[in-house]
Formats: sequence, C-alpha cells, structure tokens
Amino acid sequence: MGEADLIPALPDDVAMQCLLRVPPCSYPQLQQVSPRWRELVLSPQFYQERRREGTIEKLLCMVQTMEPPLAKPAVKPSPVFGITILNLARKTWERLPPIPDFPDCLPIFCRTVVTDGKLIVMGGWNPVTYETLQTVYVFNFVTQSWSRGASMPTSRSFFACAAMEKLVFVAGGHDNSKTALKSAEVYNVETDQWTSVAPMNEERDESTGLCIDGSFYVLSGYSSNAQGQFAESGEVYNPVTNSWTVVEGMRHPGPVAVMQGRLYTVHAQNLWSFSNGTWTIVEPIPDSEVNPVCLAAVDDALIVSGPSRLYDGLGFGTFLYKPRCANGWESIPRQAGFTGVAQSTHVIEI
Repeated sequence: MGEADLIPALPDDVAMQCLLRVPPCSYPQLQQVSPRWRELVLSPQFYQERRREGTIEKLLCMVQTMEPPLAKPAVKPSPVFGITILNLARKTWERLPPIPDFPDCLPIFCRTVVTDGKLIVMGGWNPVTYETLQTVYVFNFVTQSWSRGASMPTSRSFFACAAMEKLVFVAGGHDNSKTALKSAEVYNVETDQWTSVAPMNEERDESTGLCIDGSFYVLSGYSSNAQGQFAESGEVYNPVTNSWTVVEGMRHPGPVAVMQGRLYTVHAQNLWSFSNGTWTIVEPIPDSEVNPVCLAAVDDALIVSGPSRLYDGLGFGTFLYKPRCANGWESIPRQAGFTGVAQSTHVIEI
C-alpha cells in the first residue's frame, strides 16, 4: 500500500468514511497497519471528524464490583472492584484491563474522572496494605492502555474531584491523621503536572465535586470538628480569579450529575434539580423501579444505576431516563458477569 493511499483502490474520502466507523476498541490494531493510519488515529482531527460524522461512541465507565466465582468461599470475601464499560449505543458490556500495579483489584475508595478521551484513576487505599495512595493512573481509550501519571502532591482520601477539558480539580477530603482538608490542586492531563491553587474557605471531608459552566463546585462535606455533620453549604472555584465563593443550600441528598448546565440529583424516588440556592422536585421516578446509587448525564438524558425491583431479588440495574418524555424510562439489559453494585459512573465520548 502506498503511503499516499489510506486504502488501496479507494479515494481517500471514501476510505476515511470507512475508518471513521471502526469502533475505538480496534484502534490499537489500526495503528499497526501503517504509519499514516497511526498518525491519523492519534490526531485530534480524526476525533473532530468523527464528531462531525456522528460516529462518536458514548461509553458509561463504572467502578463496579466484580462477581465472585460460583463456588461460595468459606469466608465472605471483601468486594473486588474493576472498571466496567457499557457502550450506550451498542448496549455491550466489557471490562477494562486492570491497572498493571493492581492486577487483582482497583485501589479501594479511589476517585475517577473522565476527560480528553481518557479515564483518570486517583488515590484510594492499597487493597492489600490499606496504605493511602497518591498515585494517578491514566487509561487512554485510543491506545487502549494504562500509563502512570504524576502523583498527587497531597495525601488525601474521600476528596472531591471533577474534570474540565484537560484539567482535573481536586479538593478537600482528609489526610492520614483523619484531619479534614480545605486545600485544593489541579492536574493538567496534557502536561502531566500538578499545581496548588487557593484553598477553600472551609474544611470539606467526603464532599462531592462537579464542574459547571467553567467553575469547579465542591458540594457539602464536613469539618474535623463536626465529623458526619454534613454542611448545607458548598464552594465554587473560579479558575480565572483563583478564588472560592461559598454557596448556601448545596447539601445534596443523593448522587449528582450535570445535564445541559443544570445540576440534578435523585432521592426518595424523585428527580431533583438545584436552582436559586435550593433543591426542588422536578418529577417522580415512575414505578419506583430503581434505588439510585449512581447518576450520570449524556446529552439530554440521565443514566441512573442502582438496586432494582425489576429483577428477581434485588439485582443491580442500569436505566436511561429522559425527563419530560411520556415514556421516560428505558431499562438497559444486564449481561452476565456485570451485575455488581457500582460506586461511581461517568460518561465519556470516544
């Protein structure tokens, strides 16, 4: 094959249409065909062209318990977590390869975010020694491989985090002495560098992080002097001014997600939204189908995951919900081996 041809005997525009429709899981194989194919697949222009052609794939990334073997052990094992990928268009399930440093289980209580075609796994506890980790691991969906990122500067657990473009914001949590933190840092995925930013006004342990309209929100949390007493307030970080603003009414009653610039949560079988400093009910969840544990947003829809009454006993279900539609709920079929409870979910475009 000549280097001038993407595919022999085909015009380049037709060949490009073929390559744009190859699923991302096959990109490592595409890169082996020729230097030109490798350069193409790794280029931002290829992603932009896929977006224009509507061939982008949207994946739900779950930190999910992996099911134990059928033979029941004498002693109940501790939950073992892996990363599950649900292709929302194809309705297919798969497990990401394990992090090389942790081949048997993800770090316990690790935090995850998605940005720039990558999944970032941060911190948590070593599943064997229970040591607090400052490690950062990056899964690149184009190369289908893990790499080690620069470690977090501060040892912290149960911290808030969120991603915005190529930046990952981290704040709060607690240190190895269980002291709540108000410090914050930002990680540049492209340069693989961490930078300290202005601290929050208050300590916020076990808070939740989100990015909305160019700002990093830290919802609720508690201080060292009031452990377990979650604050009604939150804080908003402005990257332009490097400053935090306290916002009242930010304690959330359940999992949270941002859909089309608006903050949502699910609690007590109702969908809630945040506006003007208060949470208000948008509409009920039909038929009490699911007890929500995780919430994620994709386009104009919400993805709700949790124990479901639609299954025998109390199985784990995943549902696509479109607010304001007459038949808003769509149950996504489960697949054997992928029915464990999820800790967190994110949607990524590849």
